[in-house]
Amino acid sequence: MKRLAPQHDIPSDFTSQISALKLGDPCTSGSFGAVYRRTINTSEGTKEVAVKVFKIDPGRAVEKYEKAMHRELKVWIRLSKHQTIVPLLGTAHVGSPYPALVSQWMPSGTLYMYLEKQGTITALDKAELVRGVANGLRYLHSENVIHGDLHPANVLIDGAGNPRLTDFGLATVVGDAESQLNTTTANRSFNPQWRAPEVIGIDPEAEVVQPNFKSDIYSFGGVMFFVVSGGIPWKEKKNSTHIIIELLKKATPARPDNVLDDHWNLIHKCWSWNPDDRPEATEVVSFFARKNTTISPTDLPLALAEDLTGQIFGTINDYVASGAFGNVYRCKWRRWSDSVKVWLVGSADVTC
Repeated sequence: MKRLAPQHDIPSDFTSQISALKLGDPCTSGSFGAVYRRTINTSEGTKEVAVKVFKIDPGRAVEKYEKAMHRELKVWIRLSKHQTIVPLLGTAHVGSPYPALVSQWMPSGTLYMYLEKQGTITALDKAELVRGVANGLRYLHSENVIHGDLHPANVLIDGAGNPRLTDFGLATVVGDAESQLNTTTANRSFNPQWRAPEVIGIDPEAEVVQPNFKSDIYSFGGVMFFVVSGGIPWKEKKNSTHIIIELLKKATPARPDNVLDDHWNLIHKCWSWNPDDRPEATEVVSFFARKNTTISPTDLPLALAEDLTGQIFGTINDYVASGAFGNVYRCKWRRWSDSVKVWLVGSADVTC
């Protein structure tokens, strides 16, 4: 069994640099506290960093805060140097009796922000993003670490466009008693759009379980759905109650028109009601590796395009033009009321 990083592997203390500055307005905030953007000096030169300052709840015992802080810091130190993880640089005592966590600034923001800024991206780029998240999850699981709270806001994008996992506040290490969560903490993130049904305890006939490798895979399915479809799971539902009603029926979100068959099959498998039916993180990574090896350089233009098979309907016989390349016909696309052009190699009429 792999153990956590030794106690002497303590990150740098940036209190002297950060406390001298006014924190100002946070970049983001939530129930945990707030994140600020700052600049510090390191042995490698000037760096932009994110400073995560924890909010103190007067109704929560000091011991619980200390345990939660110690758990997150311990797990993050263990993982920080891997290329799929947001690097933890150190700590600082600012604006809170507990140390703030100082990490490398990710210029492209969260997965939400990145996709919004990018607008339309190719199917190949979407697959690369999802594969990057899968690689991060595989690394965590290889280190016996369960993320416990995987969703698009906890995936940050670095300057090269690579996804990196962050926020290990609910992470646990298999076999490490100090890192385990109590029931209250485990259910802190009650979000049925991303969390596995067995973890949030929606089934009255089943016991609530702690986050585990298989619940991480369920959450990954939601992240993949978001990337390849452009929408969040259950976006048509008004609130969590309506989502819970669907989950009690063992239902899953409807398949969007723009999701490829292979991608949907993987997402659906990740969302299996029975956790044992969900794939391992290594299987997910292998899926994307196989897909990449089947694309040759000459195939790239088609790989970048969306597959509209099954969405062109009617008889393709409205001839428009022809040449050495083949023929062009006018037909209907299910998502448009207007006509589209279809290029076919050959001259025979085709019925869809």
